[in-house]
Amino acid sequence: MTRQEEIELRVTAGLLQQGKKLDAISNVLTLITIVVLLHYAHVSISLALAAIVTGLAQKYVAVRVAFDATLLRDCADKEISTAELDEVMLALKLLPKAKTERPWALRCRGARRLLRIQTTLLVVQTPLATLATLARY
Repeated sequence: MTRQEEIELRVTAGLLQQGKKLDAISNVLTLITIVVLLHYAHVSISLALAAIVTGLAQKYVAVRVAFDATLLRDCADKEISTAELDEVMLALKLLPKAKTERPWALRCRGARRLLRIQTTLLVVQTPLATLATLARY
C-alpha cells in the first residue's frame, strides 16, 4: 500500500465515522415516531410506518458504514493486509470474488457511497417523521 492509499483510507475512515452522528439522529426520529404512533390518535399511520421503515433501512446502512470504517482504519494501520482482508471477506461471504483485488480508491469510493445512502435515508426520514407526528388522518 502506498502512502497516498494509506492517507485515503484514513480520511475515508474518518469521514465514515460521521455516520454515527447520522445514526443517532435517525434513532431519535424513529423512537419519537414509535412513541407518538403508540400514544396519540392523531398520527398518520402510513407516514409513521414509512418513517420507521426508513429508519430501519438507515440502521442497516449505518452498521455497514461503521463496519467499513473499522476495516479501513485497520488496513491503514497495517493490522490487516489487503490480501488478508479479501481472503477473510470471501470466506465469510461478505465479498464476491469479482470485487477482490480492487484498488483502494474504488473501495473507498464504495464506502463513501454507503455514507451518501445513509445520509439520503436520514433526509427522507426527517420529513416523514415530522409529518407523521403533525398530520391528521
